[in-house]
Amino acid sequence: MKFIHLSDAAATLRKVIGEINAQHRDAEICVITGDITHRGTPEQYEQAVDILSDLAIPYIIIPGNHDIREAFKDAFPT
Repeated sequence: MKFIHLSDAAATLRKVIGEINAQHRDAEICVITGDITHRGTPEQYEQAVDILSDLAIPYIIIPGNHDIREAFKDAFPT
């Protein structure tokens, strides 16, 4: 099983998603662990949702220590 693991990708998320789509479409899943945003603002989560919508493979996302739980849950409901 091939999977992708991302962590602390807030600053480079768009670039990383592009690289995954270009070179790793054969992965079964992308596991994203934490710090999806830098400050946890609703706007940053909105941007992350938009960027992740371009990901060509399924993903699961787990909040990190810099993520704001309520804003995270609003952006990524279960």
